[in-house]
Amino acid sequence: MKGEGFVAEVYCYIPAGKVEYVVECGVKLSEWHDKEVVINGFKKKCITALLNPKDDMDKYHNKDFVCVKLEVPNNY
Repeated sequence: MKGEGFVAEVYCYIPAGKVEYVVECGVKLSEWHDKEVVINGFKKKCITALLNPKDDMDKYHNKDFVCVKLEVPNNY
């Protein structure tokens, strides 16, 4: 059962040239969001993430992208 502190592991592809920046600064929602959805009447910025890196085979085989694992707290 999922409890407090549970962390979901998801994956996101970033341009290879941005890896050092992301490792240093993280994946900032304000910078990396790729869509907006309405939740409870409010627009929320979102980052599309994958459950498995192979869920996007085009980027999986593309040397221009690097897959990073994001650990997202349960309440997000």
